[in-house]
Amino acid sequence: GTYYPQHVWLNMMVFINPIVTSLPQHSHLLATHGCYNTTIRGKKISEEVIINRKCGTSEQFPEESVIPPEFEPYQIDNLQKRHDDW
Repeated sequence: GTYYPQHVWLNMMVFINPIVTSLPQHSHLLATHGCYNTTIRGKKISEEVIINRKCGTSEQFPEESVIPPEFEPYQIDNLQKRHDDW
């Protein structure tokens, strides 16, 4: 049968150490906007896509922190160049 780890995807928590992620050598780790916007549902769980948005842009959630410009997601036009630069 197929196993769906619902307990993981419903309750999973990720703790990010800001001291580590603020180091220049780790700046590539956070490459997308971090605040939840919506989920596009597919026919299967594996087809779901979560769409994030820029934090601090929602009137519904004014308490969100706006991230500093240096931590904005990379605009990756050329994946190979980004990999080589890193």
